[in-house]
Amino acid sequence: MEQIVFIGGMGRSGNNMLRNVLDSHSAITAGPEMNIIDDSMALYSLLSSSTERDGASRISEEEVRKTIAGFMSSMYEPYASRKGKRIVVDRHPDSIWSFPILAKIFPNAKFIHLIRDGRDVACSHRDVGVRATSRGVALDVIRQAAVSSVYHSAALWAETVKFGWNVCGPESELANEGRSFTTFYENIVMSPESQIQAICEFLGVEFEPTMLNPERFEHEQTIDGVWATSDDLNAPISMLSAGRWIDHLSLKDRVVFYAAGQSGLEQTGYDCGLEWLFRGATTSVQDATNAVNQARDEIMGICAKSHSAHADSKDGREPRLQVALEKIISQPVASNGRLLPEFDAVIRNAQEAVQALLGPVR
Repeated sequence: MEQIVFIGGMGRSGNNMLRNVLDSHSAITAGPEMNIIDDSMALYSLLSSSTERDGASRISEEEVRKTIAGFMSSMYEPYASRKGKRIVVDRHPDSIWSFPILAKIFPNAKFIHLIRDGRDVACSHRDVGVRATSRGVALDVIRQAAVSSVYHSAALWAETVKFGWNVCGPESELANEGRSFTTFYENIVMSPESQIQAICEFLGVEFEPTMLNPERFEHEQTIDGVWATSDDLNAPISMLSAGRWIDHLSLKDRVVFYAAGQSGLEQTGYDCGLEWLFRGATTSVQDATNAVNQARDEIMGICAKSHSAHADSKDGREPRLQVALEKIISQPVASNGRLLPEFDAVIRNAQEAVQALLGPVR
């Protein structure tokens, strides 16, 4: 094994697709999620706390990094050897939160941040919620919030892409070192050859045309019927799911998304302003006004149902995700029956957009 590559980003962003594309390369293996990052980060935290205690140095930070690197490599290397590949890809969406530590543990590792339009992510989360309910599958607090609420899906997406952009974006330290690559789901499905060539260049491997048809290969994946279905197993690269929000998010859903996710849309270059709220939608001024009011009521209702992500923490093996995102799950949006100023401003902006784009209420 010569190289480790970590892929991370918001869940439901096309990580399975990218994994299959890379797994189709003769030098790269991207198998099922090994689920060792959470435990490795917990062990890293435990050992790091022992580097200095009571004023006495017990273990150096370098020794901690080598210990964790050795543990993780002992899991990656046998798999790479069995597959006869020299590059191993660990694809786990949540690993984005561990990229800064992983970069220290593996100074030669490379990192890919995959971003997808948060509005499409919200639609995909809704699909997961339906499957989880139909199968009677219980999800942890954070994921349950994301699959059951456009607001929480948007908030989690915006927070995740913001963090990933700071860690892997064009101005980041990893990018300046040539160790990170940020790409967009939409660019891959709409211009697969040029985007995959760019990824190959980043990884230092020759582009192979076979990567454009990952469905022709057998890929080892974990199919649970909720987050991953049999349709994902050997799916071709397809642009059919790009922009699906236009047909699947109601105006009320769009305003709710705007309240929590607009900052992410603007930072990643998807959409600025409010015009997108009405894209592809045909509605009357009165219906649009009602939708905005319904969005306001839904946002206010979120406050009453908000709760701390700590309630579902049983063994503490996801502290990095919890600490970063729990504030979103428990964030108050209203007080004394009224929206907080920042959310009230969102509703006012949406109401003004209705007036500007559709005309005054008659």
